Amino acid sequence: MSSPPERYTLHLSRQAARDLEGILQYTYETYGDGQRHIYAAALDHALATITGNPGLEHRRPDLSDRHRAFTVEQHVVVYTVSG
Repeated sequence: MSSPPERYTLHLSRQAARDLEGILQYTYETYGDGQRHIYAAALDHALATITGNPGLEHRRPDLSDRHRAFTVEQHVVVYTVSG
């Protein structure tokens, strides 16, 4: 029997939390509540994916070696893995 996959803990910076709020507010104001829910679900899924497997990153030349990037529709989640 194999052990469950390791899960990492997600810690959002204050700026990241503000960015997410702003993205969802813009989506609501521009496209309505239904689209806001759809995009919130996409962002939640992306964050859960990163938490479950942070190695799914894309390396980018404009980021340091310790930063990783994960694309979510029109946005890019930039993160680091520690510990």
